[in-house]
Order: sequence, then structure tokens, then C-alpha cells
Amino acid sequence: MKAFALRRTGEPPTVVDRPAPRPRAGEVLVRTTAALICAWDGHTAAGAPTGLGHEAGGVVEAGPPPGGSVVVFGQGAVGLGATIAAGRLCGARVIAVEPEMKRQRLALRFGADVVIDPAYEDSAERITELTGGAGADRAIMATAAPAAAAAAHEGLAEGGRITYARCRPPQSSGARLARALRLIDGGLVDPTVITTHEFPFHRVEEAFARLVAREPGMIKPVILFPRPTRPAA
Repeated sequence: MKAFALRRTGEPPTVVDRPAPRPRAGEVLVRTTAALICAWDGHTAAGAPTGLGHEAGGVVEAGPPPGGSVVVFGQGAVGLGATIAAGRLCGARVIAVEPEMKRQRLALRFGADVVIDPAYEDSAERITELTGGAGADRAIMATAAPAAAAAAHEGLAEGGRITYARCRPPQSSGARLARALRLIDGGLVDPTVITTHEFPFHRVEEAFARLVAREPGMIKPVILFPRPTRPAA
């Protein structure tokens, strides 16, 4: 597959060939369909070798094995997305942990089998009980609450994994994302206006260079990835 990456510190990024990744147990493979080039990528280019393009969207090409138990901590926009994916797409038994009543109802509506209210129950004990003493196969963290992190570790099965679906501090988490999505859905905000330029993937180097050069009028260029070719039937 093709990737836009840094090979050596101090050298300009370029398109390189890399083997197509295969998801390991508990991972998913996402085929990128479009990615924005962020100004931060320009700063990254001065650092260690790495892939570029952290503002990306795509489709899931391969999911974790069906079944198993998944605990999703937090049922904001990110957590609900994880609940939908784990339950409806992967066939897992989903345990949602959420203190807010409206979000609890949404969790059940979108595929959670059970909802734990951490304000009234010990999350780790309840998870252990619901999984027959084995613990959850996976915990997905869509909240930064310290109590949730502790419960995730305590309620995890031996060999289970914890996935962090957020990497920002609490003040930038699900509540802000949910509010932004409401503004977009209501037509009050149009986020596409900051995407000022479009480039096909084979021109990604040009797009990056023009962004780094601070070309007037360019805010965020979006890179459109080619659709995969399907073998003839």
C-alpha cells in the first residue's frame, strides 16, 4: 500500500510503499478514504520518522472476532460509536458504563445489552458479575474519569485489552464533541468551509508542501484516496 511518511529526520516527507497491515486480535483495519493535512503535520515533519495525516476518515475493512464481552466506559458521541460497532457490527455483548440517564437510554437504544450506573453500583464488581467472574474481554475508554480507568483494569479478563478512544484531557472530551455534532446537525456550523483545497492522493506531497509554505487562502487541504479495485467476478 502507499503511505505518506517521514523516512528520516530532516528529510521532506514522501510517498512510500508499505505492507498492508493485518489486524491482530482485538484490532480493526480501517481503509482511509480521505484525510486532512493539519498544520501540526508540518511540525511533526521536523521530528522522528512517522506516518502523517492524523485527521482521517475511512471504512472498517476487518473487525475483531465476533462475540466476546466489551465494556464501553462513557456514552457520549465517541462511546456510543464504540457501542454500535462492538454490538451491531462485531456481535459482542456490550456493557455500557454511564452515569447520565439520557445517555444510558441512548446506549440501550444503540446496542448495549446492559448499562451500569457508576453512581449507584461498583462498576468493576458488576462487570465481574455480568461476565460470570471471568471479566470483560475488552474495555473501551471513552471517558477520562479516573474511577473509570480503575474499574476497567479491575473488571478486565486475564489477557483482556483496554482501548483508549480518546487522547485529550477532560475539558476537550465527549461533551464538546457532542455539542459540536449538534451544531453541525442543526445547520448552525459548516465545518467544510475550513477545507479549502482538495487533492488526489498522488499529489499529497504537493499539498503538504503548499500547506507548510503557508500558501495564502489555504486552511486545510483534504487528500482523497482512490477506491480499491475489486477483482472481476
